[in-house]
Amino acid sequence: MTPSLPSLRRGALVALLALAASITAAALPAHADEVDTPGGNADPVVVAEPALTAQATITKVGSQDPAQLSTLRYDNETVAVAQGNSVDVRLTLSGGGAAEGVSVASLSGTYKDHDAQRKGGHPADTLPATVEDLGNGTYRLTFKEGMVVDLSSISLTAQPAGGGTSVPVAIAFADNLPSPVPDAIATTPVRPASKPSVQLSLNDNSGWKHLDGNDYARKLDGAKLSDLTFTMTSTDPLFRLFLSDANRAEYPKLSATAPDGTALQAKPDLSTLKYENGSWSVSWTLAPPTGTASTVSEGTYQVHVDVDQSTHYDTQGTHDISFMIDGTSPTIELSDGWNRSDAPQGLQSDSEGYHVRIKVTDGPGDAPSGVDVSSLHTMGVQSEVQMDQTHPGDYVFTFSSDADVHDILDARVFASDRVGNRGQGVRLGDLLDAQDSLTIKGMDTRYHRDGVMVTASVRAPFANGTDLHGRLKATIRNANGNEEELPVQNVPLKQRGTSWPDSQWFDLNTVLGTENHYVKVQLEVDEPGVTLSTDDDFYVDRTAPTVGNVRVSPQPVVTWGHAFTPGATTIHMEATDAVSGVDWDSLALTASDGTPVEGVQVKHDADNPDGTPSNGITITLASDGQTLDLTSTRLHLRDLAGNPLVDPDDPNTEGLLLSGLMTGDGKPLAKDTTDIVVDTTAPVVSVSYDNNDARGSYYNKARTVTITVVEGSFSYIRDNDAERAIATIGVDGTTHDVTARQFENPSGDGVTWVYTEELSQDGDWTVDVSLTDPVGYASNEVHDAFTIDTLAPMITVEFDNNDARSGMYFNRPRTATVTVRERNFDPSLMGVSASAKDASGNAADAPGASGWSATGEEDTWSCTVHFGGELHYGLSVSAADPAGNQAEAYEVPEFVIDMTPPQASIEHVENKTAYAGEIAPSLSMSDTNLAIGNSKYSLTGAHSGKVDYMRGMETSYSDTSESVTYADFEHKVERDDVYTLAVHAEDLAGNASDVTRVFSVNRYGSNYLYSDATAGILGAYLRIPQDVVITEINVSGLDDDGTHVELAHDSEVTDLMEGASYTTETADDSGWSKTTYTIPASNFSQDGYYRVMMTSHDKAGNLAQNTMGNKDATREHAAEVNFAVDATAPTVGFAGAKTGGVYFGASHDALPLAGDNLALDRVTLQVDDGEPEELSPDEFAGGPASLPIPADAKLHTLTIAAYDKAGNVHSTTLGSVAVAPNWVEYLKANPNLLFAFVAFVVMALGLAAMGIVLGVRHHRATEGLRNPFGH
Repeated sequence: MTPSLPSLRRGALVALLALAASITAAALPAHADEVDTPGGNADPVVVAEPALTAQATITKVGSQDPAQLSTLRYDNETVAVAQGNSVDVRLTLSGGGAAEGVSVASLSGTYKDHDAQRKGGHPADTLPATVEDLGNGTYRLTFKEGMVVDLSSISLTAQPAGGGTSVPVAIAFADNLPSPVPDAIATTPVRPASKPSVQLSLNDNSGWKHLDGNDYARKLDGAKLSDLTFTMTSTDPLFRLFLSDANRAEYPKLSATAPDGTALQAKPDLSTLKYENGSWSVSWTLAPPTGTASTVSEGTYQVHVDVDQSTHYDTQGTHDISFMIDGTSPTIELSDGWNRSDAPQGLQSDSEGYHVRIKVTDGPGDAPSGVDVSSLHTMGVQSEVQMDQTHPGDYVFTFSSDADVHDILDARVFASDRVGNRGQGVRLGDLLDAQDSLTIKGMDTRYHRDGVMVTASVRAPFANGTDLHGRLKATIRNANGNEEELPVQNVPLKQRGTSWPDSQWFDLNTVLGTENHYVKVQLEVDEPGVTLSTDDDFYVDRTAPTVGNVRVSPQPVVTWGHAFTPGATTIHMEATDAVSGVDWDSLALTASDGTPVEGVQVKHDADNPDGTPSNGITITLASDGQTLDLTSTRLHLRDLAGNPLVDPDDPNTEGLLLSGLMTGDGKPLAKDTTDIVVDTTAPVVSVSYDNNDARGSYYNKARTVTITVVEGSFSYIRDNDAERAIATIGVDGTTHDVTARQFENPSGDGVTWVYTEELSQDGDWTVDVSLTDPVGYASNEVHDAFTIDTLAPMITVEFDNNDARSGMYFNRPRTATVTVRERNFDPSLMGVSASAKDASGNAADAPGASGWSATGEEDTWSCTVHFGGELHYGLSVSAADPAGNQAEAYEVPEFVIDMTPPQASIEHVENKTAYAGEIAPSLSMSDTNLAIGNSKYSLTGAHSGKVDYMRGMETSYSDTSESVTYADFEHKVERDDVYTLAVHAEDLAGNASDVTRVFSVNRYGSNYLYSDATAGILGAYLRIPQDVVITEINVSGLDDDGTHVELAHDSEVTDLMEGASYTTETADDSGWSKTTYTIPASNFSQDGYYRVMMTSHDKAGNLAQNTMGNKDATREHAAEVNFAVDATAPTVGFAGAKTGGVYFGASHDALPLAGDNLALDRVTLQVDDGEPEELSPDEFAGGPASLPIPADAKLHTLTIAAYDKAGNVHSTTLGSVAVAPNWVEYLKANPNLLFAFVAFVVMALGLAAMGIVLGVRHHRATEGLRNPFGH
């Protein structure tokens, strides 16, 4: 059966939920009343007793733990106020099974929306809630904000995963939840920023009138406190809940106070609670404290709602109102101080009209509702009203100057307050109604420097005439305190006017001007028999006090126009006044600018021992160095009437100069004294430094000395004795004074004077300071002596041997001279340390330093260290002075003494030896400190130059050695040369060994060079023979016995004899043998072809001939010497023509003839001045040539020239040669010899042609025998 609902309330706060199920919740209608949802009490689910039950334990309500929940009472229920709108529960099962797979079968319940007034209502509405699975069996039920869920009305069942009957879920708190257990939950907004506000307003139907801001007012009209209602409004959905529980912190806390401060009760009228347009409203009423009357007093009431004490509400809205109860009309009276006798009937008049100032006040106590200014008016006569800005609450009524005074006086003045209270009005004449009066003007003060005006008004309606006479009597009190009357004065009273009512009044205006203390004034007027008197007590006093009897203590020392006092100083004087007395409150000292003199005390002396007031004034200067300027400081003092002390030389300047009171004849100070200077203590001098890091009395940095003098009078010494020496500073016996003029007062106090100086020079310093002030006080004495040494010792190390090799190696012993330049030299602070080790790095005995000795130069000392063994050495020098200056450590880099030269050798080659076969030299170098970079070897050919690499050579290195082995020199012609193999072995100390071998490689014998001239004749034809010069170059030199020269001339060969037919000259050509052969030209005197043939054997056994291949300079060809000598010119001529010859025919050719004994070069033919025709030997020798002669019967010149290869030239010319084309022309030219000439020519031509042909054939047949060139 279904468990009863009361059993579920045992700890239930909320109903919830099932895994993996959603709750379908219909939208909640706005402001819905309490409803029963379907499936709730109206239609409960009845099931059989299940084997499985479910329990939901509440773990969190809103953001709070259940144990922290806040509750309130509402509709007889305990309601938990959640900080939020959700509830978390943890689901567990009992009776077997697990919680997984459970789903919701039904969820129903009732709730109240925030504006609901009752339970029950609309069964069609559903519970507005959503369910969220948080995991681990925890679920969150989220409700609508601002609603109350009644837990007793909630019914929840769950459906097991496997189906079957629904299972009821019991929702409960944990067993340890404190009481009371909530019956319902009220949801609140989740975010605090959305919390609503509370505000107050007065009800509109209570007769209130708005004043300003939140201030209101109303008439009294018999109101009671209960009538003073006001409204509180709130937008908080839960406002109704909080309003119903006065014990809750969220309950609106109202406070109200009555005008007298009494606290009133404020209660809400819940019958007026209503909800409209999203806002709650409720009326509140005030009630008096218990046991007091419920009457309403006039005044201001205050109402305040305190929202700050509640965390539920924010501070928006209006939280304060005030209101006034006012049933009193304003009062109207004549303003204070209005002088009613200044004008007729008390009205003032000017060009604008008549004026009167009236005070209008309203309201009870100090809290009036305020005068309604717009209500101020007069009835009977029109007026203008303006507020008097100088007298708050006063108003000036102005009437036209044309208005009748009597009408003005009959006018009534009316005023209302802002609530509407209005009086009956006041007649203006009643306000101004005058009486007989005697007045002393200016009685706001008793003391008067001018005469005092006495005024009187006497009404005498029956007086005869325009004047009345009276007697004025005055009683005074003299300086002894006794009273006496002054003589009576007869005074006239003048009629105020001729018109009524002025004609009834008589006025007195007279002055009491005698200096006296007046205690009574009386006026007697016989007609109409009036005696008026006043007991006003006042003074008339126009004479200032007098000051004198000045004394200064202690006695000052006057110098430089200043009075120096040896201690705290007082100036005493006395002041008196004969009438009103001295106003001691006015006593003051001021500087020239009128400001008070700071630090100087001036006061009125205490009463005399007998109790009588003292007349004494004491000026006190108590501080050391304090000054009082007598020439600009003024003493101010007045009497009680206000008469001041003034400068006798300038009455318009208030105050007496102290110089006038204190200096001059008969006065305590000399005439030229300008001020008083207080000197209570002896000067104090001190010396400080910015650098106090001392080693004894030595300092290693400059010191800035600060000399401080504390002396209040020092400025006077500085101004008047500026060159006085205050301090003496010296260095190394040279001193200079620090004078007073050099001190400054940076603090501006005039007491502490400072001088600073940088002491930067290295030397022995002294500082002495002392001072005596103007009153004779002597300061302490300071003497400092110290040494400044800012320079570190200067270390220099010099060696007698600086010929370093490789940076650190020396080949001779070294001696180091260590020099230290230091003013304050102390040998115990010096360190000279040598180190030594052998080549293997093993420690060896190191040399020691000699003793220190002066060098003769200022502040310079030295010692020596000798390094003589062949070792590795080091030297370290350190130096310090007594001031702590540490020289930079001087480290001599490691160096080595090495005096042994390295070993060097060349093997497998002999010096000055020629090699035609195998040659493979080797070399080696070694030393402990071998300088690989400086140790060198070289193989240099005399002609081929340096050979850096040769095929097959091998080189090996180690730290101490190097060796090279050459393979057999290649058998190439370019390898033939005179070689120098040099080895230079040098160690790092510069010790060196040199070995050289010079040898030659000569496998290919000699080669031949031509002189330039000889090179030019090779293969050439010479007209003039010349010497032949040939140089034979051989690597190893020639064997003189195996050398000879042959000369071929045409086909004849001849051996030339050295010395007879040629000469030789042998020279060295960079190590090679150079033999120059000179064959004189005389050997070539005959024409013909020549060939020189040379044969030699060298020392290496090589045979050489210049006709062999590879013997020229390039070693690519033979070095043959062939040339021809031709001193004979060619032969030339013509056949078929002669000079003067005349020839018949249409054409005629001359046959040119040319020949040479060796070689023809070219032939040229020319007719007249025409262009010569050049024929080569081949063209000329190819067949008979011809030269056509023009057949024009004119005379022509024919020229032939022949050139041979040697440059020989031969030419011939035929002149006056003519060819006649016809007989006429022929006969004209040679008629007698025509036929004979023709016959002769024909025969001659035949013979010549045959001779030429035979000659050519013979020349060709013998050409090979004559021409060695083959052409």
